[in-house]
Amino acid sequence: MAKRALLVISHDKVQIDDLTLPSADESSSDQVDVKNNLPSQKSASKNIVRVLSKTCDEPNGKFHGAIATVRLLLELPPALILLDSEKFGECAIKLMKNHNPFKSDRSIVSIAIEGDDNDCKVSTPFKPIGNIKPVDVARCIENTDHEVDLDLRQKTVIFTYLNPPSSN
Repeated sequence: MAKRALLVISHDKVQIDDLTLPSADESSSDQVDVKNNLPSQKSASKNIVRVLSKTCDEPNGKFHGAIATVRLLLELPPALILLDSEKFGECAIKLMKNHNPFKSDRSIVSIAIEGDDNDCKVSTPFKPIGNIKPVDVARCIENTDHEVDLDLRQKTVIFTYLNPPSSN
């Protein structure tokens, strides 16, 4: 028997009644509300992108403090899956800014999304953190020769940050 979900769309919200979503008692500060694209503490909301795991890597030696990689395993809500890849891009950018290990608006970053063939990632070019737009992420997903299926409930996103030296 197929999974049944009720989708109600109005001009200001997307609500899904889906029994496969996590229970309301699960909570995390690493959540992005799909509707408003803002961090949310409301665990009862069904329109939440959840960060299931986070790993950070930073090299030792002379590149310490200059390069960092943050890998997030995300749980995507059905509402986001039903929307377009640009909405996914909005969420990825919000998470990119929230998880910037250098806490600098001068950081240069690339967003990579793991492909479903487990060999390949698709990624945006490196740009200043304020210059990456949702359409950049959408183009990255749509213009690839490799499969990036946003219909999957979990997706790994990798942010590679470069921290340019301060100019004095």
